[in-house]
Amino acid sequence: MFASFVSIASFASMGWLTALSSPAQARPLSRADIARLAPRAPEASAARARAEGSRAAASEAAVLSTQNPSLSVQAGPRIDPGVTTFALNAAVAVPVDIFGQRAARIEAAQAQATASVASARKAALFPLHEALSLHAEALATQARADVFARRLELVMALSASAKRRKEAGEVAENDVALVRLQVAREKSLAAQLQGEARSLALRLAAVLALPEGETADAVGPLVPIETTATPVGEPATVALAEAQRAAAVARVALEEAAQRPTVSLIANYQLDDGGHIITGGLSIPFALYGINDAEVATARGEARAAEIEVAGARRTVRGEIAALRVRVEATARALEEARPASSEAREIVGRAQRAYAAGESDLPALLLIRREALDSELGVIDAELAHARAKIDLLLLEGRWAP
Repeated sequence: MFASFVSIASFASMGWLTALSSPAQARPLSRADIARLAPRAPEASAARARAEGSRAAASEAAVLSTQNPSLSVQAGPRIDPGVTTFALNAAVAVPVDIFGQRAARIEAAQAQATASVASARKAALFPLHEALSLHAEALATQARADVFARRLELVMALSASAKRRKEAGEVAENDVALVRLQVAREKSLAAQLQGEARSLALRLAAVLALPEGETADAVGPLVPIETTATPVGEPATVALAEAQRAAAVARVALEEAAQRPTVSLIANYQLDDGGHIITGGLSIPFALYGINDAEVATARGEARAAEIEVAGARRTVRGEIAALRVRVEATARALEEARPASSEAREIVGRAQRAYAAGESDLPALLLIRREALDSELGVIDAELAHARAKIDLLLLEGRWAP
């Protein structure tokens, strides 16, 4: 695998380009660091806040009733022939859910809290996936920069050889001019890679919500090592669908429980004609008008839909995992095929350049070899990046890598 960092010494010796080393405020980030920092991303934090709200709501679901106690007071004169007295009537009603409403309410709140937690977990995967993709792209850019740094060193040596051979009358001015074009091209491409590296560092810092003024310096191997992935449960999409189904089922029970009557305990005090009357009793409404039937029907429909969505999520995830495994295998084979040729590229270029310096070959042949060698080296980096992306997608989808 190509080195992950550009040689600082190489760039310092050129004098025309700032080294691609990270600035002082850069933070080295491995994939483990990204998994730790991803939950701090704004979208993940917002989803976590909603989940905390749902958990708080679940803790408040154990109240005796969703209706508040009521106090009724009536007072006024009692007018009898020739006599006027004061009359008072006060009543307190305390509603209590005794027909399963409270248990259904607790279960529904807990199921909703579980669904919110599952939603927060899935939401955290979005910044994690984006950050891991940027991290892989940054490592690939660093590897490309390393290739162009070596190529620039070689082309500078080639320029010296061309000038020496021209002075000796062995080659025409065109060789020197053509090499000069190659130098300018290599410098331009290296400068472009430097800009891309800085851009990726800033984007990665933004995704992970790093402190202002701090950038990210990607470190580690370009291709993830599978043994670093820890199983964390079933895929987030399936887990969320399952949690939403459980919440929908609990919602049905909650709406059905709402059809049952809420009993009110009543205490009554009456002052009448100087006498004190204290009574107690119950108030039980009759469920005659089909109140809440529409809500029950809607909740049952949502539960059936959630059941279908769980089956659909499982099928979709199975298909995506199968496709990603094929992609991982294909990119692994492509990388295996590309590496042997690339390992010879530097040696071939070195031999060709020495042959040109010795007057044993011409410049067009050397430039052709250089181009083929470059394509080979960059092809390995591209294959590594494609393999890394496939593995990242697979590990995240399988639930073997999560924040």
